[in-house]
Amino acid sequence: MRRSREPERGQAGAEYVALLAVLVVALGAAATAGAAPELPRLVAGRLRLALCVVGADVCDAARARAEGLSPCVLASRGRERGAGITVAFVRGATGRDYVVQRLSGGGYRISRADHLDVDATAGVGASLGPHARATGSGAAGVELRTGAEWALRDDRELRAFFAARHEYADAAPDPVTGGRARAFRPGRRRRSALDPAILRRLEPTSTYVAGGLHGSLDAALALGGDHGSTGLPAAGLDGRGVLGRRLDRDGTTTLFVDTRLDGSAALADDLPGFAGTGRIVAEWQRSRPPALTLRATTTTRAGRVTETVSRVVLHDPADRELAARAVLGRHRGLAATALRNLIRERGTVERATYAETTTDDGSFDVSGRAGFALGLDVTARTVRRRLVDAEAVIGGSQARRADCLDADVFEGR
Repeated sequence: MRRSREPERGQAGAEYVALLAVLVVALGAAATAGAAPELPRLVAGRLRLALCVVGADVCDAARARAEGLSPCVLASRGRERGAGITVAFVRGATGRDYVVQRLSGGGYRISRADHLDVDATAGVGASLGPHARATGSGAAGVELRTGAEWALRDDRELRAFFAARHEYADAAPDPVTGGRARAFRPGRRRRSALDPAILRRLEPTSTYVAGGLHGSLDAALALGGDHGSTGLPAAGLDGRGVLGRRLDRDGTTTLFVDTRLDGSAALADDLPGFAGTGRIVAEWQRSRPPALTLRATTTTRAGRVTETVSRVVLHDPADRELAARAVLGRHRGLAATALRNLIRERGTVERATYAETTTDDGSFDVSGRAGFALGLDVTARTVRRRLVDAEAVIGGSQARRADCLDADVFEGR
């Protein structure tokens, strides 16, 4: 059981009030004495750190690890490439996506995803009297996903990764790496020239395979008469369900369900961070003891993406049964509510908000008819994210992730 953080707040206040006074005096003395320019900045940073501790926020990496929190993704850049061919009402598509993430603490995470999709579409229209017409369309398909992920400790391993794996070189994102990987391009170095210890680190941290179904349904109603026509707002449903298995380098297996739901307000009350529309991933880590992780992603019109990660380690067999019923059970309403309470009491909830921008890198599509529809489409875009806010709920108390948002300030940079 987690202890309440309220006693810690009082203890922190008593311990740091004297430190705050000392820092204020030191900062004033440094300013009047004409100290080195970086000294006032450093003292101010330490003052901010002391205030952070008084507020019982997560102020450094050591505290984050002690609370079981993951490193924050400070910035990321994803490159999406794909192509599809449409013949009649069937479309087949394939592609490869890369994402490079810069983590708090100086590490990096790189992921690759290969996908294959086959979709079929159909449309229908009907007249509902002389002044009304209804139209509808639907699509359904199957998808296969395979991928890998790498965890790199520092800039040195990042540079070695791009040097050893040429196909990733142009995915090196300047906003993520700060330009430090810009010089590494295909053919610049060979794997044989790299340190063998680093090469061992460049093996994938995990690999996965997944498959599932997706579909959409849209409907519209147009009303017309002698004085013009009026179209009622279109209605639509969109959904996706994928089952997968991830294998970590240490042999740990994780089973996951990856879904995209539209208009599922029933889950909004029981799943932290889910607003009724968005992506949900449930992960069951088959470790000892097992752990359940729920990831919810929502996007707003203002270009903000919020990711909420809820995690609980299931030590008690009764808790494992509860989690299984909440995720897979037929009558899971009460179980989902109980699981939410269990996560709040014994688990952690991490929430990160990003500013997201998408750049088109040359996507296009062409179509025609030769007795039936023919089409070709190419997707090429870059998605960038930058962390703007982060917080965690630990043992029922909310804390700001200052270790991710203010680390440079604390160090006087």
